[in-house]
Amino acid sequence: MNKGLFKETIKNQINMRTIEVSVYRYDELNDNAKENVKHTLCNEYLDSYDALETLNRFADEIGIKIIDYSIDWANANRSYVKWEKTYYYHTMFIKEDLYGWLDYPLTKTWNKTKDVEECISEFLSEIEKDYWSQFEDEYVTDMCDANDYEFTVQGELI
Repeated sequence: MNKGLFKETIKNQINMRTIEVSVYRYDELNDNAKENVKHTLCNEYLDSYDALETLNRFADEIGIKIIDYSIDWANANRSYVKWEKTYYYHTMFIKEDLYGWLDYPLTKTWNKTKDVEECISEFLSEIEKDYWSQFEDEYVTDMCDANDYEFTVQGELI
């Protein structure tokens, strides 16, 4: 055994202390603590990767190229998506399931209108609604239960 390592281990054990903390599930917290949990866990859009992947697959499907975008998940009116047609651009019917549940605002609108701007507008609007839904108690409760999250009385994740 390395004597230096052994001495360090004993030194750390001497300085170690135990702190007891009461642990709560999300549904056991008061309203202030629940707000702290929401601020910690939901401060960004949890489905942002899926949303961007859906948008890119839609673009590929109809033959456009996304050249720039800025998406404010909380406010669709402050978002934009710039695109251009490619050689493969078409206005034909497309399948409604490209990637996942976020496809439908794009694909259903496309199959009805064939208007790229309208599709993107509908998509951004639906994403904004979804973003805000992640702050609802039912959503947060389900997420915390699924991940076995536990919290301090102040709502800090343990």
